[in-house]
Amino acid sequence: MQFKNLPGAHHASISRVDRDHGDPHSAYEKMGSPNYPTQTQLQKLRESVLRQTPDEQELRNGEFTLTLPANGLALVTLK
Repeated sequence: MQFKNLPGAHHASISRVDRDHGDPHSAYEKMGSPNYPTQTQLQKLRESVLRQTPDEQELRNGEFTLTLPANGLALVTLK
């Protein structure tokens, strides 16, 4: 990604949702894909999403590289 005229922006904060970031499906599969998850299992699924922290990348000359898998989503906040 390349940005122009960004006074003061030096970093990009990147929040992702894909198979490896913020998606509870892999955690659901690891617990055996229960048809009726227990309250404890539901809490673990919620935690698998909430514990994701954004990645920080430095902007170099107003640009950075971001690779997303198929069906991936990213929210980029410039700081």
